[in-house]
Amino acid sequence: QGDTARRAPAAFEAPEPPVSVVGYNGPIVETNEVQIVDYGYVPARITIPTGTEVIFTNTGAELHNAASASGGGFDTELLSNGQAIGVTYNQPGTYDYTCTPHPFMMGQVIVTGEPIEGAPEIVLNINAVPSGNLATMRGVAQGDHDD
Repeated sequence: QGDTARRAPAAFEAPEPPVSVVGYNGPIVETNEVQIVDYGYVPARITIPTGTEVIFTNTGAELHNAASASGGGFDTELLSNGQAIGVTYNQPGTYDYTCTPHPFMMGQVIVTGEPIEGAPEIVLNINAVPSGNLATMRGVAQGDHDD
């Protein structure tokens, strides 16, 4: 009835695990405007001096926000296409934020300089208006820059 002897399995070498990137990557851009696109922030990492208002504008089709537990914490609430909100950072530090419905969307604001004495750490401005410079930032944020 045929060969019933079992053969030893061939030698097997496990493949290398995939590279996982956890955290922030990409250039740190000096700007006070962040464009919220569908499933990302452009630029994802910015730096500003203390007392600067950062304008978050949703240019995507989906509802998005920027929410953070860093510092005093903030939540822009869900913004629809074309809506903007300002967040003023009065204390130096690094503020990490995500989109609540899409937690894989991550961004970072790095605030430098002296603290603004007597001012709240973070102030929201629901009447913020973007300057219209978002299109000029897009190439820089996506890597079209000289290193």
